[in-house]
Amino acid sequence: MESVSLLFDPECQVLGELFTRNGSFAHAILTDEGEKTIGDILASWQTEGVPFHRQLQGVQYQDRISVRDPSFFDAVVQWAKAMRLSLVSVPSDAFECWQLMTQLPLENIQCYSMLLALRALPHEELNEWKKALAEASEAVQIERKKTSARVTHMWRRLARKLLAEVH
Repeated sequence: MESVSLLFDPECQVLGELFTRNGSFAHAILTDEGEKTIGDILASWQTEGVPFHRQLQGVQYQDRISVRDPSFFDAVVQWAKAMRLSLVSVPSDAFECWQLMTQLPLENIQCYSMLLALRALPHEELNEWKKALAEASEAVQIERKKTSARVTHMWRRLARKLLAEVH
């Protein structure tokens, strides 16, 4: 079964989505900021594995966990804590809400806080949130189209005026 977790920096900016299957790596989608911040690290996991600290008979040592290992996700959780990043596991219903939230003009902390709250809701309430977020997203898209049309109209008027002044 595939699971999704979202990775956030200390300012609650999303760095990317990490998909795992039975604890091992499936795939990841990084944001532009995530690519800058952890893109190289994620690429190194493919060849070297994720650093993982273990303790054996009172001695602590660092191991590497392969992306194909079922304990990959546990290693990523430990790595995220060490990097002071938040790794938030998200049920599929809440992830659908997350995808809708990213289309809204919300601050990072608002999205992060709302995501944490949505994870705790029962399925029925999540469906209501999905409907409300879809409506809000649609309204935002309509307003963006209107704004784009107004800006295009303004540029055309300005261009005509400038051309008239030149001639």
